[in-house]
Formats: sequence, structure tokens, C-alpha cells
Amino acid sequence: RGMQFEAERVLADQVDATGALGGIAIVSRVGTGEVLAMANVEATQDESGTRGPAVPASNNRAVTAVFEPGSVNKVVTMAAAIEEGVVEPSTRFQVPDGLQVADHRFTDHDPHPVVDWSVNDILTQSSNVGTIMVAQQLGAERLDDYLGRFGFGEPTALAFPNEAPGIMLPLDEWSGTSIGSIPIGQGISVTALQMLSAFNVIANDGVYVPPRLVLARVADDGSRHPVAGPEAHRVVSASTARQLSTMMMSVVDTGTGTGAAIPGYRVAGKTGTARKPQDTGGYEDAAGNYHYVATFAGFVPAEDPELSMIVVLDEPTASIYGGEVSAPVFAQLGQYALARYGIAPPAQLLPATPPVLGVDPSQDGVGTPVP
Repeated sequence: RGMQFEAERVLADQVDATGALGGIAIVSRVGTGEVLAMANVEATQDESGTRGPAVPASNNRAVTAVFEPGSVNKVVTMAAAIEEGVVEPSTRFQVPDGLQVADHRFTDHDPHPVVDWSVNDILTQSSNVGTIMVAQQLGAERLDDYLGRFGFGEPTALAFPNEAPGIMLPLDEWSGTSIGSIPIGQGISVTALQMLSAFNVIANDGVYVPPRLVLARVADDGSRHPVAGPEAHRVVSASTARQLSTMMMSVVDTGTGTGAAIPGYRVAGKTGTARKPQDTGGYEDAAGNYHYVATFAGFVPAEDPELSMIVVLDEPTASIYGGEVSAPVFAQLGQYALARYGIAPPAQLLPATPPVLGVDPSQDGVGTPVP
């Protein structure tokens, strides 16, 4: 109850501070899939239209609503490519700031010359173009297969009423631009719990552990009776998962996710800023404006994961970037949770990852228009 209260409190404060429409935060135990907190808050307004304080929502949008995840989905793309032997974290690409895919040109957040980046750099920099180049080598069929393996497109085992399965474009309906948009998390939709469960695969050395609301029942006499949960299954190898964990540490150490850092602990995670589909049938509203969903997902301690968290803010206005508005909520909740559950820092922190070009947390892959 304490974790749930704190998640709702911190999330509501950030929704108010950023002018967002609402937000979602989930905290889970990596090894068991146990949901420790699942907070949903929404902004309010009075009869005159004046904005009021955010309050807990009546709808559990963490499992009933879907969103396009944006750059947090790059973790799945990279995991698939590494698992299939297409690339290694050290594989280098000559990455331009734009790339033509079928009839659409995808771009990175800011213009830049052609740069020599490793796969690790591409994830740390959250390069759309670099990720698409990796995905093109992986191929549509294998990427689609891994999206399903990570749990997208079907409800989790949580069995929560009205849980959404997410939206996956059938492979035979992919357009020429799908190999550009889907690897960077546009053109598919997931629930917050689905995305957190996918990150838990990396934290669990490549094994998918289904999320759970009930671990045991307590009888009248106080005896505890464990409740059997769904079986876990392997998605990628332990080697692939550990390589991704190291890359995700780099995101927080020197990349777009520095706002998620927690003193004394290594954090592994990924930022995302995704354009939000509109009633117009595209990503622009009737006035020609874009709306965004900002996300940060990750786990801690990165070397021996115990807790995972995802924070999603719906249409923040103070900043649209997951690294600026969602990552700090992760850090605040993480500090509370680590203390609450008595999780000490590792005895010896891993050496810092090799330095890469520092980036602004706003550069989390929102630069490209997606058809």
C-alpha cells in the first residue's frame, strides 16, 4: 500500500508540473513478475475549465489503454538483432541524419553529419536512422517474430478485466515504410504493462516472467498458501540480455536517460517520445500540431536487477521528452522503492561503460515524421 500511495503521489505531482493530461507508473519485482504498484492519474478541471490537481483515475489505463511506445521499443529491435547474430554491440554503422525508406524520409532528432556509431552508440543516442539500419539487416519477418515473443499483440497473464491486447500490424499488411516506423516504436501499440514485461525479459537474463497480482493467499489461521502462476519462458539468450543491459546502462550513464540515475546504484533503461495518433487519421491534429507520449522504462540495480518500473506521461507540455519528464519520476520512485524493500547497492559497482558522445535527454527519437 505504501508503494502504491507513493507511486500515485509522485506521478500526480509530475502530471501537474508538466501539464500532462495524465500518467501511468508501474513498479514490479523482476524475478517474480509481482506488481508492487500500478498507478493511474489524470488531470482535472473545474466548471470554468481551470485546471485542477491530478487525481487517481477510475480506469486502470496501465492495462486497458494502448499507446505507441516510441523509442523504448528500440530495446526489442536491438535484442532481436543481437540474438539473431545480425549485429553485436560493437558493430559499427555510418549513420546519416536521414534515411529514405520507400516513400518516406526518416530523420534523427537533430541534423548531424554522417557519424561512425556502434550499435551501443545508436541506442545510447536513440538514433532513429541507426535503429532502422539495424532493422533492415534483421528483416521484417524476424522483427515481427520477436515483437510477438516479447509479449506484444496479446493480453498478459494478469487476467485483469478488459485488459487490452495491444495492436500489432499483421506482417502481410506491412507497408514499405513499416520497416522504418515499427523498429522505432511507431505503428504498433502496447499497454504500459506489456512494455514493462518486455523490459523484464532483459532484466531476467532473457526469460519472460508473466506479471502477477496475487502471489499467495493467507488463510484465517495465518498460514500462507502460494498461488501457482503461469510458466515463464525464454525469449532471448542470457548473453543477449546481458549485452542489452550493458547498453541500457550506457543510456542512463551518458545518453538520453541521465535523469533516471539513482545515487549509489546503476540503472538500465530507455527513453521514448512518441507521436500520438489523432482523430484526423494521422499524427497531426486538425490545426496541424503533434501530440506526444513520453516514456521511461528500466530496472535497478542494473547488475543484479530486483525492481523494474515504467513511467508514461500523456501529452506533457512543459517538455515532450521522456528523458526530461518521465525519467526523473523513475528516479524518485526508484529511490523510495529501494529503501522500502531494503535493496542494498551491489558490493562493487560494475566499471563504467566506455564513454560515448554525450547527448541531450531531449534526443530520444522524436525527430522523424512517421506516415
